[in-house]
Amino acid sequence: MRMATCQIKKGVLFFLLEGPYASDRNLHLVRMALSIALDAKPQLVLLGDAVRLSICTQDPSPPLNDVVSQLRMLQEMDVPTYAVEEDLVAHEIAKEEIMPGVKPLPNGRIGALMDGADYVFVT
Repeated sequence: MRMATCQIKKGVLFFLLEGPYASDRNLHLVRMALSIALDAKPQLVLLGDAVRLSICTQDPSPPLNDVVSQLRMLQEMDVPTYAVEEDLVAHEIAKEEIMPGVKPLPNGRIGALMDGADYVFVT
């Protein structure tokens, strides 16, 4: 008799805090999210200076080794990506300016995302 197995994907929450190209930390977390996207349920939260990543409109450049290109790949894989509303306001970024696929998230909802995650990574 063959037994059916059920694989439950782990929820992994990534917080990106640094502005575009400030260091390699954001890139490392985004790459980690890409590497687990098929086996887990990653989510990304852009907060602080990282909300500026939500309006980067540059064309991806081969070999897709920058944060913006990899964020776009995650969005194509339907990985939820959020930008904290209060940080968008602080950086004078209108919701209409953020790239498709990035959803505004009120600061008060971060706790609920953390509660639903099995693992949390912060830059």
